Parts: sequence; structure tokens; C-alpha cells
Amino acid sequence: MSTYSQVPESTCSRQCSEGQVKVIKDFKTCCFDCVTCPEGTYVNSTEKPVHQYYMGRDITVAMLTLILAWIIFIPTYVSTDIASKSLIQMSFILSSCLGVLSAVFFPKCYLLIYKKEMNSSDYFGTYIADGKDKNPTK
Repeated sequence: MSTYSQVPESTCSRQCSEGQVKVIKDFKTCCFDCVTCPEGTYVNSTEKPVHQYYMGRDITVAMLTLILAWIIFIPTYVSTDIASKSLIQMSFILSSCLGVLSAVFFPKCYLLIYKKEMNSSDYFGTYIADGKDKNPTK
């Protein structure tokens, strides 16, 4: 009876450095060669710049707020009498809309009001790696 206490390591290939792309050698996906990227090609960078606003967090919180509001709505709506069902519907529709709007816009408003140094198009712009070097003196 053998025990597997060690995590297997890939001894097939090393990590590619910046400016290189992986080219698979065999049918195994862990075996590859590092080839220098051709001039003018688009490099897929999944990392955003450190000093840039991340809107995905706001959208996630907004959708969680929306889902939570409607999960609470279902048992509340079912347990109320007929006379107040329209009031419950209206209040949950308004509260879910307010939750989405506040989750998306309150963090931006906070930055615009209290952190004025971050109020720039570079900070709020969408990150697109265009492959062009903005600092040619490197």
C-alpha cells in the first residue's frame, strides 16, 4: 500500500518569461517550448494595472444585492394577505433597484468626493493591453 504525500511537479517545461509564448511540444499540455512573440502581436495580459478602478467588484455586489432582495421577497409575498401584496411588490422592486444603483455608484461617488487625486480618466478607464509601449526610453 503506497501513500501519495507529495504533490507532483512538472519537470517537463519551465515558465515562459515576459514577451514569450508557449508552443506545445507533444500531445501533453505540460510540455511546451517558449518562443519569442513576433513583432506587433497582441499579448494577452489578464492582470489589470495596480492603480485602476475595478468595476467587476461593484457589479458582483450589485447582483448579490438583487438576488438577496428577491430571495427575501418570495416568502414575504407568499405570507402576506391579498390587500398588501401590491405594496410588497412595489417596495421590493424599488429596494432592489436602489440596491443595484447604490452598489454600482456609491463606491465611485466616494472616490470622486473624498479621493480627488483618483479622479482621472486613466484611473476609471478600461484596461486594454494594446502592445504599444507608452514609455519608449526603457
